[in-house]
Amino acid sequence: MVAPLEGIKVLEVASWLAAPSCAALMADMGAEVIKVEPPSGDTYRNLYTAMLGEDFVHPCFQFDNRGKQGICINLEDEAGREALRTLIEQTDIFLTNLTKPRLARYGLLASDIQQLAPKAIYAVLSGYGIDGPDSDRQAFDQTAFWARSGAMSAFGDRDDGPLISR
Repeated sequence: MVAPLEGIKVLEVASWLAAPSCAALMADMGAEVIKVEPPSGDTYRNLYTAMLGEDFVHPCFQFDNRGKQGICINLEDEAGREALRTLIEQTDIFLTNLTKPRLARYGLLASDIQQLAPKAIYAVLSGYGIDGPDSDRQAFDQTAFWARSGAMSAFGDRDDGPLISR
């Protein structure tokens, strides 16, 4: 049986949860997903290594990055950005959660991707959207949705504070 996304190439330039978990679902459905990480690795990969040792990889990182291939590219370096552009030319879906200033610095805005891969889908997962007053802000579930929407106050005991998401 053919998987729904078999033959689709996804390039993920993202960290933490939202975009990586989205790419993991695409891998589950048969897409070939390549995760791009900086030389220091995805921050989520290294969570708790200071306490638990260099060999520890956060289990949630493993779950959200299942089924993917990985490559280390230094986007601060022109040679790294050139290597990424080569990968972009071969992709069907470009997925990121980088902030707009970082996308601009690395040449990864929608207009840049469209020039390299005109038929590619450009997907940005952003806590505050790509336009508007907070579009340049970084975001996590707890700040971008749970806290700012008030949803966090609906969980946990009044005296103990809200529950912490994973």
